[in-house]
Amino acid sequence: MNFIRRIILFLIVNAVAIFALDYFFEEICFTVKPECVNVAANNILAFVITGIFLGLANVLLKPILKLISLPAIFVSMGAFFVVINAVILFIVKFLTNILGPAFGIEMQVMGGFTTYILAALVIGAVNTVLHWLIKN
Repeated sequence: MNFIRRIILFLIVNAVAIFALDYFFEEICFTVKPECVNVAANNILAFVITGIFLGLANVLLKPILKLISLPAIFVSMGAFFVVINAVILFIVKFLTNILGPAFGIEMQVMGGFTTYILAALVIGAVNTVLHWLIKN
């Protein structure tokens, strides 16, 4: 039962992190309808599904990316983790745009790699704060 509770908790944390992206960045937009309306009530489904994709990418792909980029992590003294998180976010965008139409959602990023880097920093900050609050 504890395992299921942890999965649901991580899903909620990821959904809140995705909501923070949609709230803080005009360049990142989650759509449920053809138009792009930020932080709409009907985007909760988009946040949850994208949070699932983010969780799956973190569990399945992030360890592989860390292993591959180990020399860059050592040289940058850990700062390369932000780049890894940006790559994970790019993969989540790709998954959302490939698998999302089955759920009626789409993720749009109207910016370059800098947007992904800043978004990775926001996701990391939100995840850190929420995990700290949950443990305490």
